[in-house]
This record gives sequence, structure tokens and C-alpha cells, in this order.
Amino acid sequence: MYHLIQKEDGSYINRKIKTLSEKENAVNCIFQHSSGTVWIGTKAGLRVVEYDHGRDLLRYDKDSFFNQKQNRITEDEVTFLYEDKSGLLWVGTRYSGLLKVDFKPKKFKRIMRGDSKYPDLNTFDIKSIYMDDQGLIWLGTADKGLKILDQQRGDVYSYPVNRELNSIGEDMVLALCRDSQGRIWIGTARGIYIFYLNSGTISEFSYADSRKTESLLKENRINAIEEDALGNIWFATQFGLYKYDGESVYNFFAEEGSRNGICSDEVNDLLLDSEGILWIGTSDGVNFLDSNNDVVKKMGHFRNSGDSISVLSNNYILSIAEDQEDGIWFGTRSGLSYYNKREDVSKFYTHASGIANDMIYGVICDKNSGVWLSTNKGISLIKDNKQIYNFDIADGLPGYVFSRGAVEQSSSGIAYFGGVEGVAFIDPDSITYNLHRPEVVFTSIELYHKGKIIDNFKVDTQKIRLKYRKSSMLKVSFAALEFSESAKNKYQVYLEGFDDDWRPVTSENMIGISDLPAGDYTLHVKGANSDHIWTEMPVTIDISVIPPIWMSSYAYAFYLIALVFLIQSIINYRIRNYKTAYKTLEEKAGDKKKIEAQRELLSKINQSLTDSIYYAKRIQESILPSEVEIKKVLPESFVYYRPKDLVSGDFYWKHEVDDKIFIAAVDCTGHGVPGAFMSIIAYDMLKRIVKSDIEYCPAYILERLNKEVIDTFKKNNKEEKNSLLRVNDGMDIALCIIDKKQRKMAFAGAYNPLYLIRDNEILVYKGDRFPIGYQGEKEMKFSKHEIAMEQNDIFYIFSDGYADQFGGDEGKKFKYRRFRHLLLNIHRLPAEDQKAILHQKIEEWMGDFEQVDDIIVMGIRPLKE
Repeated sequence: MYHLIQKEDGSYINRKIKTLSEKENAVNCIFQHSSGTVWIGTKAGLRVVEYDHGRDLLRYDKDSFFNQKQNRITEDEVTFLYEDKSGLLWVGTRYSGLLKVDFKPKKFKRIMRGDSKYPDLNTFDIKSIYMDDQGLIWLGTADKGLKILDQQRGDVYSYPVNRELNSIGEDMVLALCRDSQGRIWIGTARGIYIFYLNSGTISEFSYADSRKTESLLKENRINAIEEDALGNIWFATQFGLYKYDGESVYNFFAEEGSRNGICSDEVNDLLLDSEGILWIGTSDGVNFLDSNNDVVKKMGHFRNSGDSISVLSNNYILSIAEDQEDGIWFGTRSGLSYYNKREDVSKFYTHASGIANDMIYGVICDKNSGVWLSTNKGISLIKDNKQIYNFDIADGLPGYVFSRGAVEQSSSGIAYFGGVEGVAFIDPDSITYNLHRPEVVFTSIELYHKGKIIDNFKVDTQKIRLKYRKSSMLKVSFAALEFSESAKNKYQVYLEGFDDDWRPVTSENMIGISDLPAGDYTLHVKGANSDHIWTEMPVTIDISVIPPIWMSSYAYAFYLIALVFLIQSIINYRIRNYKTAYKTLEEKAGDKKKIEAQRELLSKINQSLTDSIYYAKRIQESILPSEVEIKKVLPESFVYYRPKDLVSGDFYWKHEVDDKIFIAAVDCTGHGVPGAFMSIIAYDMLKRIVKSDIEYCPAYILERLNKEVIDTFKKNNKEEKNSLLRVNDGMDIALCIIDKKQRKMAFAGAYNPLYLIRDNEILVYKGDRFPIGYQGEKEMKFSKHEIAMEQNDIFYIFSDGYADQFGGDEGKKFKYRRFRHLLLNIHRLPAEDQKAILHQKIEEWMGDFEQVDDIIVMGIRPLKE
């Protein structure tokens, strides 16, 4: 190697440059990187150098990782050096092939095995993280208790939590929480401990000096710890939820059928949000309560159930976080769920949406509207609820698998993630992105027919011409010329002339176009690097599909001539038929007067029948109680009554005796005139029964009504001796007796149920599975339901007309599940608003479909604050 020096007179002097070894003296190539670094390819490998002008000596950077044994790029002879547009250095070697060197800094920093900054750290399976005010990192490990790292000095402080378990490598710390009194609460796989900052000592929790509490918690797995707005300490465990108020420990377990219990005994995470609401993530949904009031009885539930709309991507909750706009994020076993408290809406993100994996172990919301997720396949970032970035080992992570709940955000905004191979951390404000816009090129264009390749096209061609073939496919492959992390490059395609818009973003670098119709098209392809920086101009190729002979312009001309001939033949044929028909009409003209006379007679008969039905409607309306009468005794009530025809087989009934109010919704067999006859008979029967001296019990009243219906429709069969013909006429009914004074209600039903909504939950009281008028072999007894009424309870009784109405996009029934969900959404509204919404929803559902049955829905709020 020589140094060429230009003198003042313009001549040159050559000086030989000295090197440290003979091999290094054999220089094959010299290259200056865009960063300013000078690289030399020698027989001894790749070197980064500094030239001493005074001594004509090359000094090699011995501290560079390129010269360290474990990280050396190559010791093989380097023959070629090249820098591409994104700053990658490509190193060509004689025997080791082509090597790639990326000088861009990693997005993540990490603490892992072999880290020279913390040589005393001897365990890297991290289960929990806490950042204190002094910038110390507290790490809960899987085997060696608590480790505290001093980031400034690189010191590691070790604190065994359970010395007995620490000695055998089972001292696991799962949760860390600092309370308002300056204590660090430590949750382990076997109980609870407290780190006292003033003394630097760790002591086991007293468990409020209760043996029962100690037995429940000491051998329990403590998954999370949180302090609420009143200073209570909450413990999420493998078996139950616990609250410590400074004196006593209270426990909460799942109670089947109870609204006050937690969703599941396995509690995985806790979050106190900005409004003081404590969110409790379990293995079967989410609970929440207002910790500002210390009223645990008002615990809410948030989970998927079989007959409701999904609000979570999965009921198994692993982590919870709150963003800057009061949105709550839930990490589950099947993706990420977002819940907006203000608008009461949910949204899901899964692997299909673009995140790294569906197992979400931890969630952090930064101040830039970014949501960070730790999974068992790296870390994902959802930016502004739109763009998704995935990070792996190539971005600086210590490994792929992270630990449940091992996430923390410092006061400066740095996000920390603990995993089985160490800690990854990142400052969201200082992420460096690769701004290189890659060029996209076509790599192959192949034509297949019935699975076999039949043609290959040059990738630099501007236009390709194809013959139309059925069962053919054009396969186009392409690539973005960005090699920093080529596996993460993204692509988007648009086939002009076929697609309406760009297709969804994908990692696939090929497109298969099957059975493309004849015509002209243009394929547009654009690509992005791993940081979603897209190419400026998409690459394009024109595709022309030549039609077959039967689709050519000559063929269409022939089809037109044939069509004209066919139309003319049809016209001639129709003319002959019209002439024949005209003769026939002339022969039948004499019968026209007779037909007109018959039409007039039928019109009179129809008018008479219509008048009779309108009169029957007035009779039926006169016997039904008006809604005004019902509101006099039950002000918070409504009746949505919608007959299918002029008269109805459904009716509602009200009666009042002393302090008792009788309310019923009745669905008689059939609708129209037959149903109306049944409704009048049933109304009269109910009226006579309750006015007689009877027990005021809904089940007894239905039994009396059942007997009277059977007796009324019993007939003698004259053709067959000693036999009874039993008709199927009857009715379904929901009957309630309300006692406002005693704050009680009794209910009995024949098929029809009663829905009671209390504290945002629907309680279903089912009617017996046989109708009024049922003639079985043995006498049927109706069941009575006693209900203690509470303030603001609202109940609904109804016929089956609303749920059985056909409609919607697919012409299906409305169904009871959708009906219950509608009632649950509107039950807090005033009675008249509920009635209006019920009418609006059934109108929207029906659309162009006809009403199939009579409809009646009654909603009553007996007790109102």
C-alpha cells in the first residue's frame, strides 16, 4: 500500500505505508463508508483503520468489535467492498461468500447474558420490573429473588426474598409495587413480602395475623399487586382476589350465579386507572370497581358470554394498561382488546391484524399514542391505532419470549420489558427509523395452465400479451431492494382495470392472477422497508389478455346479426298469436257484461266483510284497557301493541284488587279474526276468574283459565261413541301480580317468560312448557315465581311476535338473543322512549318483509327512585 503526495510543483511522491503484518500488507480493496470510516480489505480480513501521516503507518482499531474474536466479521481474505443506498456494507470474501454489515443502531437496548455493563448479574429470567425515583431498576427474577441495577455505576445489588428457596434456585418474584408509605410490596410464587426502603430489609407480610389468611396466601402465587385510591393494597393471586386495608385482609372469589363475585378465582393482573377505577383481569373476564368509595358490592363484569356480542378477543386476561385518552387495553391469550370507556365500544387486534403473536404478556401505553406489546414472539407497537410494527432479535431484543406482567415505564417514558433471556428497553421518543425508500423490481413472471408452467416472460419487459385460457394463472414475483431486514419488507399491489383500489398490505412478494378476463390491465406494485417507509413510485407492467375467437369483434358481429334475426322471428310469431287471440276475444265479448256483474257483486261482499272486521276491531279495542289507565297505576310503563291484521290474537290485560295489580300479556292461537275471537273469550274468562272468590296466585289463575278453556272447546264426537274431540285452540300467557305495598311480585307463565333487568343484568323467569288449553293425560300444574322487587327494577312481558319477525340482510328471525340485548341497551330510558325505540328497531329489521304475527311488548318499572 502506498501514500500518494502531491508537491507544490504538481509532481507526486509515492511513500510505502507500513502495516503490522505481512498479511495485512496485502490490500485487495479500500473503501470509505458514508459515515466517514475507512475500510480496508486484506488477506487477513476486514480492517477499520486510522492513518498516521507523520509516520506513514496504518493503526488498526483494536477496540472495534470487528477485531474481537467473538464478533469478528471475517478472518477470510476480503476481495470486494460495496455500500448500498441504505448504508449497508457488503463484504465479498474469497471463501466465505458475501457478508452484510449493518451500521444502523438497534432500536432496543438490552440487558442479557454476556453484558459487560453488569458483570455481577447472574440470572436473566425476569418475571417483574419496577423503576424507582433514583433510576434504579428493580428486577424480580425466576430463581434468585430480587436484583437492583444501578444504571450509572453498573452495580448489581442482590436481595434474597425467601432464603430457603433462593438456595435451591426457586426464589421467584412475580410482582413489585411501591405503596404511598414508601414500602415495596413483593409478590412471589409462595406468599407476600415487604421491602422497607428506610432499612433496606425484607420481611414476610404478617397476613393481618390471621391463620386463615396466611394459609390462603402463603402457598399462593401472587401475580400482581396494586394500591387503590384509599390506600388499600390489592393482591391478584392464582386463587382469589385479596384486599388489605391496613388492619384486615378480605378475600373475593368467584360465586356461580352471583353478581357480586369475581369472574374467576384465577386473577392475573390489576390496574388502577386515572379515575380511580380498579380493573381486575381474570382467566374468565374482567371485573371493575370504583375504589374511591370502597364499595365492593358494586363490582362490574366485563366479559364475553354465549348470547352476547363479544367485548374481548378472549376472556383469559394476561395484562391491562390505560392510554392517555382513558382507553383500557387488555392483553389476552387471543390478541389485544381495546375498550373505550366514554363511547362504550370495543376493538380487537390479533396476529391476523399484524401483531407479532396473539399471546399478549404485557401492555405499555406511551405518551405518543403508541401501544407496546410483549408477546412470546417479540414485541409489537401499535401506533395511532393504525400502523403496526414488530420487533425481534434483529432489533436488539435479548430473545423472543417475554414474561407475563414484566413491563414498566419510567417517569421519562422509557419502556422496559422483562423476558426469559433478559430485559429489553426503549425510549419511544428516540427511535431511529430506516428512511431509505426501497426500489421495487420484478424478479419473475410465469404463466401456468392447469398447474403446469407454460411460459416465462422477461422481468424488464414493459408489456406482456397473453391468450385467454380458462384455468390459467399469471404468477408475478417481485422484491424491494432493501436488505436491512428483508423478511419484514411489506408490499401492496393494485391491478388497474380489475381492482377498485390497492389491495391490503402483505409480506408476500408475489401475486397470482387467475382466469383474468380478456382486456387490458396494468399491475402496480409498491414496497416498504421494515420501518414502513414506502417506495416513491410503484413499479408497473402492462398486461394484455387477447380474447379467443368466440370473444373477438367478428364473433360479436355475428352474435348481433343472429340476435336481430331471432328478435324478428319472435315478433312474427307473436303477431300470429295476437291475431288468434283477437278472434277469441271477439267471441268472448258477449260474456263481458256477466263478468262485470259478478265483479260488482264480489265488491259489495268484500265491503260488507271489511265493515264487519272494522266493527270487530272497535269492539276489541273497547274491552282492552287503554295505556292511560295502565299508567295511572303504573306510571313508569309502556305497551307496544302492534296487530298483524285489523284485529289481533294478542291482547294485554290489567286488573286491580286492593293493593294488588294484575298484568298479563296474552298470545292466542292464530291472528286476524280467529285470533280476535279467542282473545275476547280469553279476556272474559280472566275477568270472571279474578272477580270470583279465589286465591290471588298467578299459577292458580292459569290453572283455572286452562280448565275453562278446555271445557269451553270440548265437543261430542257423534260419529264415534264415548270419544272426545279436543281442539288445539289455546293461548300462551305471562301473568304477574304486583304488590307495591309488600314490594313483591308473583309470576306464572304458559310458554311466555318474564325478563327482569336489575343492575345491568337480565334475569329470565321462564314460563311452563305447555300452553293454556293443553289436554294432557294428567292434570298440569303451573309454576309460581316469587320475586322481591328492588328500586329501579324493570320487567318485560311479551308475546313471541317480536322475536319471530323475519328481516335483516339475510331474512332471518330477530330472535330472543338480539331482543334481550336490545332491552339491556334501552332499559334505563323513559318508558315512552323505550317504546319508540322498539318500534324503530322492528321497522328497520322488517324492511320489505311482511309482519308475520301479532306483537305485544309490555315494560313496567314498579318502583322508581
